[in-house]
Amino acid sequence: MPPKYFLIVAVLFCITGVPLAANCGMVEQPQDAFPGKYGFFDVVRHFPDSSRIESARNLYKNTCRKLSPSQAMKCLDQLTQLAKDISDKKLECAVYDMRADYFSVNNGLNSKSTTYHKLAVKFAHDNGMAVEKGIYLHRMAIYFSTYHQNTKAINYILRSLDEFKKVGYNKVPEMSLYLFQIADFYYDVDDYVNARSYALEALKYKTSRARLSTNTINTIGLTYRNVQQYDSALVYFNKALNVARAKKDSTWIGIVTGNIGSVYFMQNKYDEALPYITADYNTSIKYNETLNAAIALLRLVAINISRNKLTEAGRQLKEAVRLDGMGLRKPEFKTELFRLQAEYYERTGDLNNALKFRKIYEQSTDSVKKEANHDAIERIRLKWEQENYQQSLIDIQNAEKASGMRRNVIIGFVVLLAVIIGLVYNRMLIKAKNESDVLRLENKRVDNELKNAEKELLSYTHSIEEKNSIINKFKQEIEHLNVQFADDKQTEQLNSLLKTHIMTDASWNEFKRLFSRVHPGFFQRAKEKYPVISETDQRLMALIRLKLDNRAMAGMLGITAEGIKKARQRLRKKINLAADTTLETLIFAV
Repeated sequence: MPPKYFLIVAVLFCITGVPLAANCGMVEQPQDAFPGKYGFFDVVRHFPDSSRIESARNLYKNTCRKLSPSQAMKCLDQLTQLAKDISDKKLECAVYDMRADYFSVNNGLNSKSTTYHKLAVKFAHDNGMAVEKGIYLHRMAIYFSTYHQNTKAINYILRSLDEFKKVGYNKVPEMSLYLFQIADFYYDVDDYVNARSYALEALKYKTSRARLSTNTINTIGLTYRNVQQYDSALVYFNKALNVARAKKDSTWIGIVTGNIGSVYFMQNKYDEALPYITADYNTSIKYNETLNAAIALLRLVAINISRNKLTEAGRQLKEAVRLDGMGLRKPEFKTELFRLQAEYYERTGDLNNALKFRKIYEQSTDSVKKEANHDAIERIRLKWEQENYQQSLIDIQNAEKASGMRRNVIIGFVVLLAVIIGLVYNRMLIKAKNESDVLRLENKRVDNELKNAEKELLSYTHSIEEKNSIINKFKQEIEHLNVQFADDKQTEQLNSLLKTHIMTDASWNEFKRLFSRVHPGFFQRAKEKYPVISETDQRLMALIRLKLDNRAMAGMLGITAEGIKKARQRLRKKINLAADTTLETLIFAV
């Protein structure tokens, strides 16, 4: 066998975990076992483009993850050099992700992993690799969600989806996996609506992963079960069971069987639930699915206690305690275990143990409730983050549309202007004299309209001035008569005469018409803004709008200057005007 192919076989043994994996896991100087420019990554260049990255990633997981940081980074440097030498930008980008994975696996959430994830995204962006940009944004989201940094995770999930949408979901390899992982994220934060939506979307795309479709369909069933839509849950669980059976996948047959049993159990249909839950427990034990076995076992305990089969329930409780001691990290499981222990001891008459476990159960319940409240707050934060991100996208899109519209308008204007200039130029050449005459007539018409408007405005102004002059003369006459005659009746008649000439309904209507031409809509806006004002208040406001002083307004309205002051005070009070705001400021804002 040629050395090259022997090396490929050796690496494949390493990837699949058969005895050579022991050599691959050596911590000290692994490159000595695989001499060459690229160390044990040398074999990667012999793989086809379609499987090169996945092969390199598998080789990395079985070797570099077990090395010291300096050795791991040195090996990945060799892989980067290989990628450059064979001009494989996608592989070069993937190395950043492997570096991020190394520090994440060995150090948890850390700045180095975060930095390398960002470098992978940047490399993909800088090299125009839209699909890879979406993939590494997604992988960054999964990295944050793994360490419960859900707010950051949701941001990167949404960004990755935007990139995938630009490319087209059908053009993204393993799109079904990414959509399922997003569904799984939402499921973990109890957002079952979004979880179901993305899981259903995931089913639209083909996958090379044997168990993914079963897992996806099962997740949809769980989203229905957890909101007590049991009929829909059973539909999807049975679909998942059929897929698992078709693939002869014993593990998933057991899991889905247990989920079907859980639906019947939650409905207190214990006769229907029992065979499914028993099968789930036995399968879980067989395949070392400890947590799943423990959950199934507690359901069997509950059924036996309800049927007063206390001997069997006691035996199963001991087994559940043993499973719990194997490091299960499921607060809800512990809480249910304590509840069933308390109920078991109550049924058997052991009141001391019953009281003991009842107290532990209540304490555990309080802890779970606090955690649930925390999760509820987290869901609100995630919803806000999602809505905020969507709004920012809308704002960006609107800004881009506005910018595009402005650009199009400018271009259209320039084109239109060029056309108009061309037409005008041609017409000027052909009909220069006629164009000149039309222009002169148009200018004359515009000038005439402007002059008429100026005359009307001037006439209106003179009319105001003349009325004020007449009012002042009338007032002087009245004052003179008041001095000469003591006849109150005669004076009253003169005052009445004055009022018939000053701001009568007819004159007010005319005044209002002229005023509205100068200040269109003023009275309507004033009435809409201040519904309490009267016709008299409107007259006062109009005169103030004309910037008349109190004396002039008194003459127009046929009252004294003091009366104007009182009218202004009444108007301020009626519209609740603040002390630091003048009537003029308010009226000029109408």
